[in-house]
Amino acid sequence: LRVRVDWMGDRLVFQEGLRLSNASVRGIRLPTDDPDRSIVVRPLGPDVRDFSAAGRSISDGLVLEDGRVRFQGPLYPGEQRVEYQYTRRIPKDTRTLRFPIELGSPARRVVVVAGTSGLEISGPGFVASNDLQADGGRKLEAWARAGLAAGEVVEVEVHLPESRLDASLLKIPRTDVWLELDDTRLAATVDIQVEVEPGAPVAGTPDAPLLQVTIPDGATLQGVAPEAEALGLVPRDDGGFDVIGPIGAGKTSLGYSFRMPAGPEGVRLGLQFPRDVEVLNVLIADTGLALDSHRLHRRRPFRSGTRNYLHREAFNVGPDETVDLELVPLRDEGISRNTAIGLTILAAAAGAFFLFAPLRSLSRREAEQDVPRKEIQAQREAIYAEIRDLDHDHETGKLDPEDYERMRAALRARAITLLRQERDGATTAAEPAPQGPEQTSPAPPRPSADQAPASATGPHTGGFCPSCGGRVASEWRFCSHCGGPLNPARTTHGSSEGPGGRADTGHPAADDSVASRADPPARPAEETDG
Repeated sequence: LRVRVDWMGDRLVFQEGLRLSNASVRGIRLPTDDPDRSIVVRPLGPDVRDFSAAGRSISDGLVLEDGRVRFQGPLYPGEQRVEYQYTRRIPKDTRTLRFPIELGSPARRVVVVAGTSGLEISGPGFVASNDLQADGGRKLEAWARAGLAAGEVVEVEVHLPESRLDASLLKIPRTDVWLELDDTRLAATVDIQVEVEPGAPVAGTPDAPLLQVTIPDGATLQGVAPEAEALGLVPRDDGGFDVIGPIGAGKTSLGYSFRMPAGPEGVRLGLQFPRDVEVLNVLIADTGLALDSHRLHRRRPFRSGTRNYLHREAFNVGPDETVDLELVPLRDEGISRNTAIGLTILAAAAGAFFLFAPLRSLSRREAEQDVPRKEIQAQREAIYAEIRDLDHDHETGKLDPEDYERMRAALRARAITLLRQERDGATTAAEPAPQGPEQTSPAPPRPSADQAPASATGPHTGGFCPSCGGRVASEWRFCSHCGGPLNPARTTHGSSEGPGGRADTGHPAADDSVASRADPPARPAEETDG
């Protein structure tokens, strides 16, 4: 048997637990209508009040009749716990209360635990036991006795510590209120930090409680924190509760939670506190809310775990003051999410089109310029083919030398013109190549050695061709536009004149230079006077 004793104002609260053992392999259950047959009988006395099952006990076979607790099953094989609780009033001006411990069956061990700090337990055969850990991590003092015979009665005394019946010794330095709103309800968790001045515990009475905790209108109390249960909480009809105590010196946390319904329009609530609150923190889970309060001022939001919280704060909140707060969900009154996504995609496509439009225009212009260039190249290749055919006809004796020279000069001139157009990026199609002697045009005149300008007699250092006026480089020997010589060779000692009166210096003449640029890479023709 384990008995825990808590002092709550004008009463003692007893929580008892029986650990039963069934050594058989079958469960045991006795009829509840036969009071003479019970698995366990625990006499409590006539002054017991507020009896109820506690914890996770199986209470269907647990009854209180004539001051006796009877358990009639079911009792399953192995070990099983049966828990219940009750209260006893403390007589006025009494510091010591006695209660009996008796069992109808033999017990191997009896333990009495002081749930409230300062309580002292004494009784025949009881000795101080090892400290036990209670909910919340507090160390509790315990007294134990080994063995209790069936029907044996042991009187246990509970000595109450000195207490102060002065509620003014209690103050609230800080209170935190955590709120979370969804579509249907508002969940709130309140943590009131209570501080008692050094000295004996402070206690109240049911008629004069230490604190009267209220919850907003329309809210429902969900529960209290485990450490708050030892503060002597008495429920009220309005949904709140009274704190009777005792409360020890120092800081104590009084935690509780409540819920209230909410709709799409949000929720309004008024917060009230039983004492002056020096600092009030209201922390709202940020689920897209608009906040409005005349008493709370804004603080910087913060993050806790995976949630973001909006922070509101107030100072020196009085007990007769109501802190109003309105929470309204933010509604999206603009375009829908799908429409926004579609507009974003269209904007991105338009931006890409704007960025790549110059590249497409450049590619189109290059393609347009490539068309006449390819046409010029095709015409030039056709002229090369005609020159090769003309050379072949001359070699085989099908053409007279005069006609051959005249036709070849015309084709060579046309090839040079096409080369110039291709290099300069001509944008107009070239004229079709001549097909016969009737369509040939005379070759451009070539300056002779006697008619060469004075600048051609020495190295040319200017920037333009003296024959056609085209721009040339100083290191060029022939003009790339007309094929004219820029640095003609000088006649040296021992030079001879070849046929036609031209100086044979071992260097090709101007006409041969032009021909070498215009002639296609074909088999070499026989050397002629032309």
